[in-house]
Amino acid sequence: MVDPTSDATPAANGLTTAEIAERYDRALNTVQKHWVTNPRWPAALPTKRGNWKLYDAAAVDEIVRAVFVPEAPEPVGDPGDLLTQSEVAAYLGIATGTLRGYISRGQYVEPDDTKGGKRWYRRTVDANRPQRRPAIKRADR
Repeated sequence: MVDPTSDATPAANGLTTAEIAERYDRALNTVQKHWVTNPRWPAALPTKRGNWKLYDAAAVDEIVRAVFVPEAPEPVGDPGDLLTQSEVAAYLGIATGTLRGYISRGQYVEPDDTKGGKRWYRRTVDANRPQRRPAIKRADR
């Protein structure tokens, strides 16, 4: 229920898909074709801004944080632990092959220890998390 003492109408709190894309630093096409089509996406508000549908900002924020842009987990373990490639990949939640690709293309930091294999301190891994977007699992696949 809308608070009658508030001058904010539902449209004032509504966001267009273009505003959502800007707010979360994503392509407009990603928001329109992937996010809005998700079954958990909130229904559009009854009002529009021009031809743009409006979505409740709080509901959008909730689903984006839960499904599309989850928060990074808190670091676990001792920062001084040495981790192998497979342990780093598991810790970051990526495939070992993906990490190898990052390393070979120079997109990941050099190992802290190369005696007996490539190993990184956990603190190095925490400070250098790759900037990737999580994969979106579609229900029809």
